[in-house]
Amino acid sequence: MFVLQSSIVHAAISTIYVHIVSGSEVLLEISREQARFTLSAIAIANLIGRVIVSLTTKHPRIDTFTLYLILNTLLGVEVCLIPNLNGYTAAVAICAAIGFSLSALGCLHALVLMDLFGSDYLFMSYAYSMFFGGIGFLFGAPMAGWIYDRTVDYAVSFYYCAVLVFISVLLVLPGCVCHYQAISRRESEYNPGSSSTFVT
Repeated sequence: MFVLQSSIVHAAISTIYVHIVSGSEVLLEISREQARFTLSAIAIANLIGRVIVSLTTKHPRIDTFTLYLILNTLLGVEVCLIPNLNGYTAAVAICAAIGFSLSALGCLHALVLMDLFGSDYLFMSYAYSMFFGGIGFLFGAPMAGWIYDRTVDYAVSFYYCAVLVFISVLLVLPGCVCHYQAISRRESEYNPGSSSTFVT
């Protein structure tokens, strides 16, 4: 499921990169020069996001898997908002938010795999997920172009991208349930019936 999720979310990301400049120019009614800066906004926010997310995961109360799901869900919502916005400020703001959400893939992907499969299978699981993620990139961009050619509407491409992101989140949910169950088991092992201990 996680390998499939990686493939689908990378296909969605390729759609963003293919259509964000032309799509924001048409949908948000901004100039070509302004639209080109949207890619820079994604890149800058992604760089800052990687630093913030990496520091956030060091906090003992932050669950990596939960943060990964939240950022991926926000990514889907943000892409859905693109066709409903207008103006250069909105374009930069939404692209910065998208770039920040995309930092989850760079910072948290390996940590989530570690939680799911342990250090013994980390390299194998990461290699598989990146391999199929590359396949997602390979087919995502042509599919995005085909959708635009068929509909001549960038909004449809962005909605398609958002649907892919939401599907990828749903695919990770079974692993999330296993992750929480493992946490509860570890807590029960570390803190066995404290009440009975006090009684004795």
